[in-house]
Amino acid sequence: MLHPNGNAASGSGQNRIVLFDVLRGFAVLGIYWIGAAAFGLPYGANALPTLLGSASDFNLGLWATTEIFMEGAMRGLFSMLFGASALVFLDELRLREQGTVLVDRFYRRNLILILFGLLHAWLLLWPHDVLYAYGVIGMFLFPLRKVKAPVLLLVGCLFIGFANVHMDWLNRADPQT
Repeated sequence: MLHPNGNAASGSGQNRIVLFDVLRGFAVLGIYWIGAAAFGLPYGANALPTLLGSASDFNLGLWATTEIFMEGAMRGLFSMLFGASALVFLDELRLREQGTVLVDRFYRRNLILILFGLLHAWLLLWPHDVLYAYGVIGMFLFPLRKVKAPVLLLVGCLFIGFANVHMDWLNRADPQT
């Protein structure tokens, strides 16, 4: 947990990994880029670039740039940073040194993410916020931290398969959706 120059970085009285903070800021700016269009345009405009404008080279170029370089990349980067910071947070050496204080801080952090996600969804009326999902998923990270990677991959694939089948059945049951 060092600053790039080799000195311990201090943020809020704790050591921080500056590279994580810089990358997280970069990802948040990219997500803001995506969100600005989503908030400013009618629903569906992200998928249909000519909904409110012409098919000019500028409009299509801006849409393609956002789709290619921002849409999945920034959310993916943000998700990877969430996982990486959880790995750093739940490092076995740190857990042995700090014990329940670290676990308490980890769960409080995830509860705060859940709270912000709920506030965004209910007060700002933005149901696509990912902080709630990160917080809920983060609650499972501590008990699952010692499970082997192949088992986690298998369970994750089973969950995705179940979700896809479940959503398919829901769509067949209600053809209006």
